[in-house]
Amino acid sequence: MHYGRWPRIGLLWEENSQKLDLLADIKTRAEDSTLNDNEDGKALLQTHLLVASSDVDTSAEPPEIKLYDENRNELTNDKAAATVSRIAYNRENNCYDVTFIGQNVGTVVAEAKLGNYIARLTIEVTASLKLEASSTNISVYSGDTDTITLTVKDANDKQLLAETEKTLRWEIAVDNNGVQQDVIECSKDDIKLNADGTFSLPLTGFAAGEATVSITCTYPYGAATAAEPAKEVTATLYISATTKPSDVLGLTNGSVYNQISLPHTPKKSTTSYTGTTVEYPEKPPRHAGKCAVPLRNE
Repeated sequence: MHYGRWPRIGLLWEENSQKLDLLADIKTRAEDSTLNDNEDGKALLQTHLLVASSDVDTSAEPPEIKLYDENRNELTNDKAAATVSRIAYNRENNCYDVTFIGQNVGTVVAEAKLGNYIARLTIEVTASLKLEASSTNISVYSGDTDTITLTVKDANDKQLLAETEKTLRWEIAVDNNGVQQDVIECSKDDIKLNADGTFSLPLTGFAAGEATVSITCTYPYGAATAAEPAKEVTATLYISATTKPSDVLGLTNGSVYNQISLPHTPKKSTTSYTGTTVEYPEKPPRHAGKCAVPLRNE
């Protein structure tokens, strides 16, 4: 009777399954000078095919690697989610260094055969996009504006940069949760690219209530060709927005009329009064000398 794992001999991948992301795993020659022209700027998976038997002839031809889908249908290179770029024998580590190039989202099984030995590797190819905000809960008074910062990242939390705000495609939808008027005002046309590669979106309070703002970013990747456009991936972020009512109290001393927004602290005025100052040099308003709203004695 045998206990434990059976020993694996012959040919085997260093891992039975691996992931390759079309955004996060892009490599450049600036990072790795060993890359060839075809690999530079592509999403790469660099792995090892181990030789675990003395009867494997590494002096002859390298292993043959065929590509299959999950149903064991053989794939051509143009149909596979990833394809083999290079196979090189590493004498020091007694293995083959194998490089795959990611092409499409999907799963591919790479079957390596050398002599009588076969090893299979399952590669899951993804294209993951993250959209993050400086705040996902905002609260403003009616008429006030708050600006959030949006950051686009890959699966490894690395920021993805865009040449302009138009490089990406944005969509914004507001659910006012039954309120007849718009609770919050915002538009994809107001999204601006910042110097650090992040994006700014202003949100202005309108009618009192609570709303949910969905922000969707579409990111193009891969080179467009005459046959097909660049591939795209999307990410959606949800913002909870609350607009509080701004009551207005009007005050005047006979020559200067002030509007004070309550209950939040008004912006600093140019006079000793607090609030927005409006000058009436010739004729004061009809309610000059009186409070613009009735006061009640408690």
